[in-house]
Amino acid sequence: MKIREILREATGNLAKNGIDSATIDAKVLLAFVLDVDTTGLIMKYEDELEKEKLRRFEEAINARKTNCPIAYITGHREFYSLDFIVNKNVLIPRPETEILVEKSLEFLKGKNHPQILDICTGSGNIPIAICHETKERGQDVTAVAFDISQEALDVAELNKKKYEIENLTFFQHDLFKGLSFDSAQDDSRINQEDKLFDLITANPPYVPMEDKPSIAPDVIDYEPHIALFEDDNGCRAIFKIIAEAEKLLKKEGLLLIEISSNKQSEYIEDWFQKNDLDQSYSTPFFIKDYADISRFLRLTKK
Repeated sequence: MKIREILREATGNLAKNGIDSATIDAKVLLAFVLDVDTTGLIMKYEDELEKEKLRRFEEAINARKTNCPIAYITGHREFYSLDFIVNKNVLIPRPETEILVEKSLEFLKGKNHPQILDICTGSGNIPIAICHETKERGQDVTAVAFDISQEALDVAELNKKKYEIENLTFFQHDLFKGLSFDSAQDDSRINQEDKLFDLITANPPYVPMEDKPSIAPDVIDYEPHIALFEDDNGCRAIFKIIAEAEKLLKKEGLLLIEISSNKQSEYIEDWFQKNDLDQSYSTPFFIKDYADISRFLRLTKK
């Protein structure tokens, strides 16, 4: 059977199983199996598909029929023009999170040997993208990042190795045990005399627990819940980061946290005022994403 016919059949199969993006998904998965881009796939439409590759493609289509995300099937996701390794132990990087990287790079520009901390690092996509870009522009940066999940950190280490990032250290840590670097003190890249950071970034779990029933199947059934859902209107980890980061930021250091919605920004502002955090930070500023939703909290240490 020719590739054109196989693709048509697979598209129909996905559509029958309720996959709205059936056409593009089938093309992406077949291009992955053939190790070509979608343009290269078009050039092969009249070719016959080898038996082994047909088997692999059918397995991929069967996985997608169950709403398994494309990124978990292929094991890859593009983020900030880099190809990241992903699996079920890490969240799939989202396009909107690239805004956090952009704002971080803007802030770091021109700084002399800045130190960076990334919290709830997952696949390591945020600090790796920052380290990769600062390296390209010749900036000397030191970064550390942690996650509660060792399985996630194993993936982050693979991505770090892939891009030969030498100025980034990962370690396992539970945010709710406080922000401390005792577990990383033996790493010579961390400035022992000055553990204060110029920049702290975080993409913590922030989806409210009560929103679980409304979450799409490809997210709720596959992505790690520990990295998705949180108590207190989704703000529990956010509040903890704000409270702890104040002790670790340099004067005029920047804290950037990804959040979920305009409603969540209201919760954060209210909590901020109730806890008199205007003594430590600038007024909370919220950065919009591509859908005009308040997606990132920006705080500057006074």
